[in-house]
Amino acid sequence: MEDKYKNIWEEAEETFLEVLKIATQKQKELHNIGDLAGEELLGKEVISKYEALYLALQEENFEDFSEIQWKQFQETLTEIQKKHQMDSTVLKEKRYLRKKLEGKSGAEVVKRLLEYQQKELEKQKKNIMEEANQILEEEEKIHRKLCEAIQEAEQLQLFERLQPLQKRYAIISEKALDIQKKIDYTVRDIEKKWKFKIYGTISEQKLQETSEEFFKKQKN
Repeated sequence: MEDKYKNIWEEAEETFLEVLKIATQKQKELHNIGDLAGEELLGKEVISKYEALYLALQEENFEDFSEIQWKQFQETLTEIQKKHQMDSTVLKEKRYLRKKLEGKSGAEVVKRLLEYQQKELEKQKKNIMEEANQILEEEEKIHRKLCEAIQEAEQLQLFERLQPLQKRYAIISEKALDIQKKIDYTVRDIEKKWKFKIYGTISEQKLQETSEEFFKKQKN
């Protein structure tokens, strides 16, 4: 890719990341004040749209772009920047910072945190599945005894032993589904990259100064 086109690509990446960063911050503010409708609308109208643009930017083969296509791309990019009141000079400074801080920025810290969260969730899932298997084994034993039981009193006792096991298994199954959803969500965040890339223009130290609680979770 020629340098002039590479600059346009990098400008587009920074533009999309900046929109996503601002929108994510605003979404958190809306969540904190209980504006769920506004939070959902922002997710659909802005975050989903620019996430798709960011992912397309990473996947598109720009080597095949013609000069006319690059010109159209630049014009679209300029319109997006105007819509979101972005200064191209500021974006250029952010691109410089991103390159300067590569490998030691907040992005690396957030990525490590997401990976840590995934590992912890996987551990929780493993523990729950082991407990579920133990319950199933216990149920199987009781079912075998039921097949062999002749006296009604004995059968009733076995049924009474089954009920709490079945309730416990239902609770565990629900927890397992919830943990799996969290795992899937975390994996998607890691794969999409922008969730941690938006912190690529801030140093680890600066992130620590502004997010002490964030770093406490990172260390624990």
